[in-house]
Amino acid sequence: MILEKIIEALLFSAQKSLSIREISAVIKGGEAESEPPSSELARVSEAEIAAALEQLKMEYVQQQRAFQLIEKADGWQLASDPAFAKWRTRENCRTRRSPWPSATLRNDTFFSRSLRPSQSR
Repeated sequence: MILEKIIEALLFSAQKSLSIREISAVIKGGEAESEPPSSELARVSEAEIAAALEQLKMEYVQQQRAFQLIEKADGWQLASDPAFAKWRTRENCRTRRSPWPSATLRNDTFFSRSLRPSQSR
């Protein structure tokens, strides 16, 4: 079903847990900009979204995926399965930083400072 795929894409790209209300707003907001404006997604209820979330949760368990769908106090979130915790060490899962090497950033900072007008004038 397209609703489940949309929800899965939203949860995958989210930086935080998403409530059913937030998911509903995104789905209906995205649908308002598309052709035609009166599609089935524009009329999706929060109960249908909740059912789709539960369906996704069961599918992930049945498929024995390395991730799971969990419900937290503030919403739903995709998370790694705890069974794979030993592979999620700090060294293996660092947060993504700037694609520029730190030496490049230091050089850019040096050059930007050296190009500033002198403040002693």
